[in-house]
Amino acid sequence: MYGYTVLFILNIIVEDQTLVKRLCGDESKVSVRLCRQRPPYLPLVKGGRVAGSVILDLMLDGINHNLRRKLDVEFYK
Repeated sequence: MYGYTVLFILNIIVEDQTLVKRLCGDESKVSVRLCRQRPPYLPLVKGGRVAGSVILDLMLDGINHNLRRKLDVEFYK
């Protein structure tokens, strides 16, 4: 269910071409500090990163962190 929810959200993001251009363009670089307390550890990156890659890392971390919790997928649809 977690994988389905993440893929559904990514599908919504990718369908909007203007949003994709904003998230993946060089002008959207941001500096984000991600939690690295639980394995598998996300990459340690210093400096700015494109917002699209930050979103992917956050979704991956959310799946890994919440695998054993019950998620109300219907709420996110």
